[in-house]
Amino acid sequence: MSEYGITETGLRIKRFDTILSEINADQSEGFGVQVGSNTRSFLNVMNTSMADKIAELWELGADIYHNLSPMSAEGAPLDNAVQFGGTTREPPQSTYYPIHCECTEGITLDANTLIESDTNPAIKFLSSEQKTISRSSFNRAKVKVVSLQAGEAYTVALNGTLYSYSCKQSDGPGEVLGGIGALINADEVKAFTATPDSENELLVIEAADVESENAMLLTDNLTTQSVTAIINFASEEPGEVSLPNGAITRIVTAPTGFLSCTNLCGYISGRLLETDVELRQSYTDKIYNRSTRMVDSIRSAILTNCPGVTAAQVYENRTNQTDEAGRPPHSIEAVVDGGSNSDIAEQILATSAGGITTYGSVSVDVPGEDDDTIEVCFNRPTYIYCWFKATLTISRASLVPANYAELVETAIVEAMDALGTGEDVIPQQFLKDIYAQVPGVSYIDISVYQTTSAAEGQPSSYPDKSVEVSQRERAVTSSSRIEVALDD
Repeated sequence: MSEYGITETGLRIKRFDTILSEINADQSEGFGVQVGSNTRSFLNVMNTSMADKIAELWELGADIYHNLSPMSAEGAPLDNAVQFGGTTREPPQSTYYPIHCECTEGITLDANTLIESDTNPAIKFLSSEQKTISRSSFNRAKVKVVSLQAGEAYTVALNGTLYSYSCKQSDGPGEVLGGIGALINADEVKAFTATPDSENELLVIEAADVESENAMLLTDNLTTQSVTAIINFASEEPGEVSLPNGAITRIVTAPTGFLSCTNLCGYISGRLLETDVELRQSYTDKIYNRSTRMVDSIRSAILTNCPGVTAAQVYENRTNQTDEAGRPPHSIEAVVDGGSNSDIAEQILATSAGGITTYGSVSVDVPGEDDDTIEVCFNRPTYIYCWFKATLTISRASLVPANYAELVETAIVEAMDALGTGEDVIPQQFLKDIYAQVPGVSYIDISVYQTTSAAEGQPSSYPDKSVEVSQRERAVTSSSRIEVALDD
């Protein structure tokens, strides 16, 4: 095998000095005189120019060689390289919030509907779907009486269950609505609550599940004052937008009849354009989408096709007995962080083998191929909130950057974000990133405090050097949970 080019150890290119020496040696042998000794000679000038151009061709070949590998390509060549494995770079994505929109029944909210948060600065959201507000898809509704007639039945049907009240001679609208409300509240299923609004002579019917969409039918003597439907809105700017419940309440541009809005459900996280480092990592995760091993295929399908998913692991019990984690025989368990329940369930069903049971506390009914519904189960990870204390020792005669604390926080947060479900927290693995971010550091000591409570405040001590994470857990942190100090 040649000493240069593609060798057993990889690519080895010829450098300019090697090329020039070989040209001069060949010409010296052919001409019988020493070529190259006089740097200003005609041959030396010509050979130098030629060797330089040949060296550029070697470098071009090296670039092509390295750009064919996802592990060494960068930018657009990396986009091309990962396509050989059926993967593409994740584009920028907006954050999606399911918004409870109270409207007059019958109006249509389209893509021009604009709302915003009550934060400073305000964050704007555009409707991502066109939807007509209807009692056939409601989460909350205000019902009123159209006309009173003694002996007439006033009936509300909720998801097929009838609640009927017969009007008495002495009844007014409040009594009729109160009678219907009492029947709804007496239902053992407790799928809905009914609250009379005596001042406005209304009955407020609300689903117990704040994320559910339900069907309601009314007799002609009843109608709706307003209907609250759940509509998805997307942030104007890409990236993750995290807001507390009840923060998106301002209507900016909307058709007449859009009365109010608020966010009460979880959101699907957006993202910025996937970086080269993130793309290389996701390439190794997603390349299993054509794997013959079922758990790899399911994980790859979830990561590839479910917007907002930040981590996923799939476990399998192939035995005939329930395993130590509680998984039933011949079952799979997906533990997924982020994304919508329906998207995840569809991918699990599409990529799992027939006869395999799905296991988990989240249950979704997915339409089957034979007009039936198939229950798909999976789990969401329990968060372990990690507090870190990083103590830095600075080398003598070294100047630490003024923003050293922010640099350390960024390094730790990025390292933690890269951890998936079931992955232990080992702070020693963060050190190389901190050393790279903060010059002048000679020693780093990191200790950890862990809790399952998001509301717990800063701890008084950090007793752990690592955190063990189970298969159904995921360790998370934030800049506010990281303390950085300099060793005296």
